[in-house]
Amino acid sequence: MLSNYQENGGMTTKKTYQQDTFYLNLSNPLPDENERQMTFDFQFLTKQEFERKKCKWDIWFKANDILKFEKTNDLDSFIEESGWLSKTFTKNTIRQLRKVILKKN
Repeated sequence: MLSNYQENGGMTTKKTYQQDTFYLNLSNPLPDENERQMTFDFQFLTKQEFERKKCKWDIWFKANDILKFEKTNDLDSFIEESGWLSKTFTKNTIRQLRKVILKKN
């Protein structure tokens, strides 16, 4: 949690913020008709929200963790170890994320 002190009419009050983390849902694309008009399901989640979501069937991936995979082989090993080889959308999406973020093939 992040803290911030705010001046409030001569009084100083402490405001507390939840720290959100940026996640990508690797399970399925968003429906064609969605209010965000996006293909991929990116969300900022608090730790509690992430814990609730990961108990379901969705695969949530912390977006900045893609930086750990400098080499394609490292990412491919991670995909295999995670049991995602047969999950076409999952492996294609995480590969696309790496390509866009690291600007590599």
